[in-house]
Amino acid sequence: MNLLAPITPSGWSSLLPEWPVAAAGQPYEGFQYLGAGNLLLLVAAMIVVLRRRGPAPWRGMLPIVVTTGLCALYALSPRVTLAGVVLMDWSDPALEPLAIFRATGRFFWPLSYLLLAGGIGVIVSRLARPAAIGVLCVAATLQAVDLRKPHGERRATSRSEAFHGWRNPLPSPEWHQLLPNYDDLVIYPARQCGTAPIGFEGAAYLAALHGVTINSAEVARYNEDDNRAYCDDLASRIGDGVVDRRTIYLMDDLAAAQFQQRARLPLQCRRIDAITACSPE
Repeated sequence: MNLLAPITPSGWSSLLPEWPVAAAGQPYEGFQYLGAGNLLLLVAAMIVVLRRRGPAPWRGMLPIVVTTGLCALYALSPRVTLAGVVLMDWSDPALEPLAIFRATGRFFWPLSYLLLAGGIGVIVSRLARPAAIGVLCVAATLQAVDLRKPHGERRATSRSEAFHGWRNPLPSPEWHQLLPNYDDLVIYPARQCGTAPIGFEGAAYLAALHGVTINSAEVARYNEDDNRAYCDDLASRIGDGVVDRRTIYLMDDLAAAQFQQRARLPLQCRRIDAITACSPE
């Protein structure tokens, strides 16, 4: 998360200017833009607190304030940035165990929710009812105006026919003749090993229909050492021409020709739909 993330629109605002970011992932995993309406609400709440001091349950709120504050600090990561500038970089192998949480930016969410709830609480508890309603209505209207474009785009996308449909990239009936005779479907390289010759979704669909395994997927959490070992082993077996009798291999044309040439068993390769399929004869 960038220190300016709460006011950095990253393409979402219709009203506020853009701020630079220091890393490509900050407009996504580190995205924290609160919106012009929410920012106005927080400013109004701060003014009210300064002008109308009153009893505040700070002692009772201390646990949640400390917890969300620590989460917000963690959201900054060891590499602290302000706009496009790196202020400090405390990256160290000793911090590797914390990588189990992966992208840190989302740890700001609890504090952002607390700030917004606190802002609303201040407005409704310390202003007269008409004034409180007026402030909240202005903030809500400004928020809607500020974020109208991205929400409009998402609304249009989610209501389009293409959003709710899926076109099978492997429609040939030949797959349904082949797959019942095999146990495994191997894409080389697999999605998790590099640039696969075809998306795994269509192959996974066929594998599910016929009860065969598939080696390619998009995985959010995995053991990097085990994954590297698998990818290296697969590349070695393909390079050495090791063929499993119960496996269909999906490759691009060049890799299929090389594999067929090195294969230790007779191998038949042919183009089916958008991919070359190789299988023992």
